Amino acid sequence: MTERGIQFRDIRHAEKPKGLKPNDITRKDVQEYKDTHNLGPHVNDDIIKQILIINRCGPVYGQEDWNSKLDPNDKTTITYEGIRASHDFADELFEEANGSNNKNVYIFVPSPAGRTMETQAVMQDRIEQLSQRDKSKQSSVSRLKNIKDISSADLSDRKSIFLFQTKGAKDLGPFNNPVLDSVGEFFQDETVNEMLWYAKPDEIEAIKREVISKNPKSKKLIEEIRSADYQIPPEEVVIRILNFYRSLIEFANTMPIDRNVRVICTSHNMALDATTIRLLGKEISAQSVTELGEKAREPLEGSQISISGNKITIKHRGYEKSIDSEGLVQLITNLGHELEKRKKDWGIK
Repeated sequence: MTERGIQFRDIRHAEKPKGLKPNDITRKDVQEYKDTHNLGPHVNDDIIKQILIINRCGPVYGQEDWNSKLDPNDKTTITYEGIRASHDFADELFEEANGSNNKNVYIFVPSPAGRTMETQAVMQDRIEQLSQRDKSKQSSVSRLKNIKDISSADLSDRKSIFLFQTKGAKDLGPFNNPVLDSVGEFFQDETVNEMLWYAKPDEIEAIKREVISKNPKSKKLIEEIRSADYQIPPEEVVIRILNFYRSLIEFANTMPIDRNVRVICTSHNMALDATTIRLLGKEISAQSVTELGEKAREPLEGSQISISGNKITIKHRGYEKSIDSEGLVQLITNLGHELEKRKKDWGIK
């Protein structure tokens, strides 16, 4: 009997921009750019500000009329480099789809956050452009509020189909609180947040000391943080994500048997890293972050989960582990017990 191939790629959203605003670019900055670049008469000061913001990893501003001032509210939630990287990833998937002898179904699902949804929207726009440009490839694209609304007619005779869920899946995150936001903003890197959020009771103080020793200016921020300040234990998020994966696997198995399914979930590094760590059979802890490279995943970095028959294989940063579907169910049960212990350790109900 032919077995369907199902593959998940759980990727982090594209790079988010630094909080640069048009007013952060000075007249001196603009003049220095004019002095060092050969510009035409159509390039006004606001265009130069836009270029400088992009060069400094700020947002892209959506100007329709360049005779108007830049609107600080009309900006992207990912950087220009993030947009380019999302295009490259979309190109890779499009070529994979149309270079395959199989009828692949590509299912895209984002979390509800702006930057994850924008990352997917950029991929979606790119794949639609490629489909229009080269209709001989015989790929089709559908936008659906929920991908489970797809009908059998949509899966008829096309070689490959791209399905984009336009409604963010709450199970994929995000969660926010003041500590998470302040630590993320201070370090401009989620690794410290990840280490503190995952930390076991015997790890937290050592992590804080190490962070402060590397960055003494963070002392006031870091010293008073308690694990419970993160409010939602990582196990709670991992349980949500794994149950979401299970529902998508069930949905994928309703597809015609000649269709292989590729699921691309765009979410957040901390939630995805905790899920990956536990799927690899490790405990959710700061030590596990260290073992997996000492750093939260980079923009558009992903893990791969492959399902063939009853076998589920997870791969990430050189690590690999396989379990069966019953093992996945047992893992979710185990996480429930681990969640209760974490709540007890944190002193929350």
